[in-house]
Amino acid sequence: MDTAKAMVTAMDTVKKLGNQEPEKHKLINSERQGVVVLFSRSVCGILCISWSLSAFSGQVERGYGLHVRKAFTDNSCLSPTDKKPEWYTTITPTLNLKGVGARSSFSVLAAVEGNSLTDYDGCSSVRGGDVHKISPRLKADGNVDLYSNFLYLDGSAYIAQNAINPFIASGDNAINRTDNINTTYNFNISPYIQHRFGRAAEVYARYRFDYQDNTESSVDDNERHSANASLSSVPGTSRLSWTLSGNYQKIYYSNGNTQDDDYVIANAYFQLNYSLTRKWSVYASTGEDFNDFVSEDSDIDGSTWTAGISWVPTPRTSIEVGTGNRFFGSTPTLNITHRHKFSDFRFSYDKILTFTSDLRNFDQFFQFVDENGDPVLNPDGELILISQNQTTLTRSPIVDERVSVSYNWTRRRTSVSLKASRSDQLRLEDNINTVFSNYTVGVSRKLSQKLTLNGRLSYRETDVPEEYKELGLDPGQIVQNSEVYSAYIGFSRNLGVKTSVNAGYTFVDRSSELAEDEYQENRFTVGINMTW
Repeated sequence: MDTAKAMVTAMDTVKKLGNQEPEKHKLINSERQGVVVLFSRSVCGILCISWSLSAFSGQVERGYGLHVRKAFTDNSCLSPTDKKPEWYTTITPTLNLKGVGARSSFSVLAAVEGNSLTDYDGCSSVRGGDVHKISPRLKADGNVDLYSNFLYLDGSAYIAQNAINPFIASGDNAINRTDNINTTYNFNISPYIQHRFGRAAEVYARYRFDYQDNTESSVDDNERHSANASLSSVPGTSRLSWTLSGNYQKIYYSNGNTQDDDYVIANAYFQLNYSLTRKWSVYASTGEDFNDFVSEDSDIDGSTWTAGISWVPTPRTSIEVGTGNRFFGSTPTLNITHRHKFSDFRFSYDKILTFTSDLRNFDQFFQFVDENGDPVLNPDGELILISQNQTTLTRSPIVDERVSVSYNWTRRRTSVSLKASRSDQLRLEDNINTVFSNYTVGVSRKLSQKLTLNGRLSYRETDVPEEYKELGLDPGQIVQNSEVYSAYIGFSRNLGVKTSVNAGYTFVDRSSELAEDEYQENRFTVGINMTW
């Protein structure tokens, strides 16, 4: 009971720390506040139950860290004129928990970064001179087997920073005076059943409740109710398998300044899969969309179909090619994965219907792993980064046509990472599309057992059509094309098993069609990392 109370208190404290300048934040009515509290406590309860069960079985791994850094920037305003050079300090405690019990499991990755910057009225940047002083970050998941082989319960919590308006400067971290940083709190809880009836069929049904709260009023809060159910053949019993499935989700947006809205996306389909050989298989499906939302086009429903082929020549390689059609057009798919002893390659291309709330949570902030495969924060000793997975400000569903490529190579003392993505997002409320592109190359080289050199080059581009610039995002919002180049070089040195020091230099060059939105920044950091 004490553990549960402590975790609930900790979650409430983190949320309060992230809410800077409450006068700018919208007020949620008391009923919805009750939902948020109840929901966050439910998620914490799941994690507490998992923790208790795991602790009882003795299979809990705990890790703690403290990162202290001193940094200098020659442009804390991210402005082309009033740059304001400044020294500041950051302190970041971190927490890493993993547990597996007889009927439960959980993982918690958390960090809270605080900085010493103060508000300043002299910035001439596009938005202002206020500082985002506290940056909480959380990724937590828990699962409980409530009734063996039948009833389960999932819960998760996610907290991260992202840009309010993706078309103007926000920096690559939350420590600047652009006043263009939003913190997203996302919580969900999901009971589901899964059961096999011998070798005849398998049934699956899930309900999920999501709540997303944003610190800035420009980004709407929302809650979502989702349900999906399927009846399928038991895998591995025959070359021919089948699935009958239905999906429903209703998202409700709330904002104290605008009218509340809700949108519904639903579909049902029947799919057949046939294994030609152990390496080749084909699939086809047919179904129907049932949607209810505001759109430029009246046709938002209709028949759907997909067809594709899959090839798995080795356990390390898989290729899937498919096509299809929905009410918004063709839905091609291409997925390639290949793992080698020293490398990993992934390519994906798809076209899906989604919401901005999903896109804001799309990035994986804890994608780096240590030699044991455990996620770590700030592997290069850098500041906590904000999400660069940009999206527009809209309540409308979005058709996201996305290409993603990643390649990682590691051998002996050298590691190379290549990542690229291009997201073409079409807003269905007005049929206006924007394109967000990101490209990154990273290199890490161990110069000795204790000394590691790290480097990275990045390029980010936002492409906006002319009619979108004229329309604008919202009253008072700015919409412009932009390009951002950034380079980082740094080193880390181990002083002991659990202590290391690091130093780094970052250069950022942003160009934009709006002259006041262009800037260059030089940033130096030195720090010490301690774990136990």
